[in-house]
Amino acid sequence: MTRVAVVTGICVINDAISSAAISQAESLLTMPEIESVDVFAQHFDRDLDISTHEVHSSWDLVRNPVFASADVAIFHWGIHFDLFDATIMVAPEGREGRGPIPVVHFHNCTPREFVEPETYFTIDRSLQQLQLVLTLDMQCWTFSTFNEISLADIGVPRNRIDFVPFPITAPRALRQHRRTDGIDIAVVGRIVRAKGHHVLFDALALLPQELLDKVTVRIAGNTSFSSAAYHDELTDHVLRLGLGDVVQFIGQPDTNYLWSLYEKSHLLISASLHEGLCVPVIEAYIAGCRVVATSAGNLPFVVQPPDRLAAPNDPGSLAKAISETAREILADTTVDRRSVDRLVEQFSQRSATRHLRTALNSLLATAEQPQGSSG
Repeated sequence: MTRVAVVTGICVINDAISSAAISQAESLLTMPEIESVDVFAQHFDRDLDISTHEVHSSWDLVRNPVFASADVAIFHWGIHFDLFDATIMVAPEGREGRGPIPVVHFHNCTPREFVEPETYFTIDRSLQQLQLVLTLDMQCWTFSTFNEISLADIGVPRNRIDFVPFPITAPRALRQHRRTDGIDIAVVGRIVRAKGHHVLFDALALLPQELLDKVTVRIAGNTSFSSAAYHDELTDHVLRLGLGDVVQFIGQPDTNYLWSLYEKSHLLISASLHEGLCVPVIEAYIAGCRVVATSAGNLPFVVQPPDRLAAPNDPGSLAKAISETAREILADTTVDRRSVDRLVEQFSQRSATRHLRTALNSLLATAEQPQGSSG
């Protein structure tokens, strides 16, 4: 029987890394070979049906008796957090049979050139902290092709990278509520410059007026992790472009509101400049939406044909993709969804649990080999 510690910086509502860590912990609890699962974070904003522990430093983490007694510790990393420094204390070279086997579940980090200047320091600290993965002989898990490439590019050997998705599923049976006299577009994600909202608005302004008159765009963004200054800039930008009757900022949706938004939207758009996965694309596909996105980061690996990709930071390219897709939607053009179904299945509960079990068993088997064994 295996005891698992899941470690993340924070565990809060509407945060992608938090959601991934929680869904992984829930998947672990369904496995009969798992004795216990405990989630550790520096801050929780809700009660969970999982054993949780709030710890505020890497030293507090390694001294916690529950953490120390775990067999495996899964560190979810996507930005700097103090608890991640505990990896150096439980790294394979220094474990000497004590403490959990560490593994890094890598979520990627937005590059410096795509963030607001006030976050430069955090990004720099994050990338410095990630160097621990290179200096310590730890296994890395991730859930996207782009993240696998990113890890390899920074020097992580391919044999230390495993594909371990987390489940992305609808909380209830979905029903489509799409109108036939226009096009409803959803944009879901943090309202920060890296998500490219300003590029999207410039693209909308390039659409033919007869098409723009049929379009409503709803911007859903997590206010806790968004830039207030960028939001204000976008509001002014919408008015300058004359899009006040087209674009609606609907704030931070709860789970039911989010899925209701998908159910009535014909199209999801991501104008992002960097994506480690892009969960909203997969959620939109689950709800039966079409997708238009840029070719940044992992988006080319999740956007399925015949859905279109546009060049990043290029309003003209994005406007062309939106216009062509919108006309197909208005014409009720039938599209082949087999590749979409395969993508959705890859992030199903069944698939996520299967990959997680395989990676976990491999990790435990490798740890049991004598030092110096090549396996």
